[in-house]
Amino acid sequence: MTKEDSPQTYYVPRTSYTYKIFLEASSEALTKAQNHERGYMFESMFSMIFSSFALEAFLNHLGQFRFGEKNWSFIEQGMSPKGKLCLLAEFLGYDVDFGSRPCQTFTDIFKYRNTVAHATTTFKITEHESMEDALDVERLHREDAEEMLNKAKRFHDDARELVSQMAGTLDVSVDNAVPQEWYKKLRDEMMRRDALRKSPTDDSE
Repeated sequence: MTKEDSPQTYYVPRTSYTYKIFLEASSEALTKAQNHERGYMFESMFSMIFSSFALEAFLNHLGQFRFGEKNWSFIEQGMSPKGKLCLLAEFLGYDVDFGSRPCQTFTDIFKYRNTVAHATTTFKITEHESMEDALDVERLHREDAEEMLNKAKRFHDDARELVSQMAGTLDVSVDNAVPQEWYKKLRDEMMRRDALRKSPTDDSE
């Protein structure tokens, strides 16, 4: 088969902002939890987990654009989310204050994620004013669900706020969160690499 006989192939650049997808997933789950749909405690858990996914994806997004994809993949090895945040904040001129929100919640978010990822069976003793209260399992589950919902909202709101604040240090919107020149440079690099990988071999005689 010659090149003339081969079907035409078109390559179109597309960018997938994973952190935005995860933020939307967190928002969607939180909305369902706030509507108290059946099993809403699980929706709260989903929202909390996706808040953590969104934050780490955002930090990796900034890192790969600031340092280049290959450099960042080397830099981030073995680095905790907190380490990534502090490193990138230093380069961006962003003031990290773990004593107040949203950075304070950043620590709680990843502590929760790690607890879920490495979960074990737990035991606890709770205090009650009466045996009737102690045996009211439905009420206890409802209280746990409400506590989880409040925590999910804090995680969601502070994750979005942290992304917004860090994007603000670059004077860009949350939609892409990096200066245009950073984006163009990395996109062109990745597109060239992808085009070379997909380039058909010359099998004409």
